[in-house]
Amino acid sequence: MATPLDRDKLLKLLALLGSDQEGEVLAAARRIDAMLREADRGWDEIVTVPSGRSWLQVFEFSTLYFLELKRRISAERSAENWQAIARAREDELRRLKTAPEPARVEAAARRRVERITGHELIDRLLSAQELDPTRRARVEAIATWFKKTQTLTRAEETDLETMLRQLETAG
Repeated sequence: MATPLDRDKLLKLLALLGSDQEGEVLAAARRIDAMLREADRGWDEIVTVPSGRSWLQVFEFSTLYFLELKRRISAERSAENWQAIARAREDELRRLKTAPEPARVEAAARRRVERITGHELIDRLLSAQELDPTRRARVEAIATWFKKTQTLTRAEETDLETMLRQLETAG
């Protein structure tokens, strides 16, 4: 059952749409929309055209109003997204600044790995001086296959990860 529309409250909310505070405007617009839904009414039932004005003028005004409202809501969402990205980057910077020295050295070593195939694990293993000849041959065989197909089997990935872990624990 639809609730009756409180005209005085509606007029007060409509007056808030002219506020210079974005939050007030947005909250008022959302409350007006909710009131209309609760009353099971549409804008065409409550907006009347004053005499002397054409429907086209009223339509243009309401269209411009709703486009501006949509722009403001979109800007608000966009600002929230950018703030979330900024917070995530600040967190990452804090984490990197507080990381223990070995982790920073390891991260720097990873950045210095020569780019041979474009696959991080293969390139790190081929750049490692500590890799014994048998394992190096296996990695080179995998690298040759990767250069041709740009894919690896799960077994090959597992072998590469195991070899890298063994090198890291030995070093």
